[in-house]
Amino acid sequence: MKLRLFGLLVFMLALSVTFSGCSDNATEPELTEGDYEDPNYQTARLYTEMIVDSLFQQADAASDYINFDGSEPMRTAEDSLLITFDELTCWWHLYLSSDTTNASLLFVDSLKFQDAEGCQMFPDSLTTTSIEYRAFLDISMVADSGTFIANATQNLLLEGIQEDTCVINATANTDLEVATVLYEFAYDYSGALDDIKFLTLELMYEENPKPVAGTLLLSLIVYGTGQQGSGSWNWTVIVTFNEGGYHALAEAGENYWEWDVTYVT
Repeated sequence: MKLRLFGLLVFMLALSVTFSGCSDNATEPELTEGDYEDPNYQTARLYTEMIVDSLFQQADAASDYINFDGSEPMRTAEDSLLITFDELTCWWHLYLSSDTTNASLLFVDSLKFQDAEGCQMFPDSLTTTSIEYRAFLDISMVADSGTFIANATQNLLLEGIQEDTCVINATANTDLEVATVLYEFAYDYSGALDDIKFLTLELMYEENPKPVAGTLLLSLIVYGTGQQGSGSWNWTVIVTFNEGGYHALAEAGENYWEWDVTYVT
């Protein structure tokens, strides 16, 4: 199913190691506008916009499962793959595991379809009303150059497929630890999609669909040490979508930053 989750983790790693400095997480009565040249803000903005782009991709991928037939897109080594369908709960499950001397992987990917009468084994565009998706990833890699350990979960519910406007609600969490000869850091990310609305025909049949309403909430805590010292950063972002784009508000320590993005048509 969607192995994009691992690619997202790797991209998070590339971004997270650029954070620097320290931040006090105590509650402040007022926040002041931050420096837009601050490299931490620039990284936070880059990361936020990457997450938003990933949301577009995940929503598009979720809608693609309207064509799911129990075989695609499940392609991997036969000895590491198990696909099951639970007739009692109507969940499809994909189990992917690998265990070698230097690395281990466990990936569980699940799908559930429903129509007006209840659960469906296979979906179709005329009757399916919702698609639910869950994923779990646990991975560790050890090499002479360092270690990489990650644990991630994702839950997504797409509803209203037979309506003019469909809605996505979702949550995601990632814990990540990385150590090399040059640096080490720990990373805790959580995100939530709150009533993200798409025009149904656009989501189902057009490339690069964009939400027209809803909110994306992000929280990230990073702690790291390296050649330039050690530090931590704790920030939150609220992204509010509209028909033409989205508005983002980021907060870290005693500062806030705001920016707007317009959809490119």
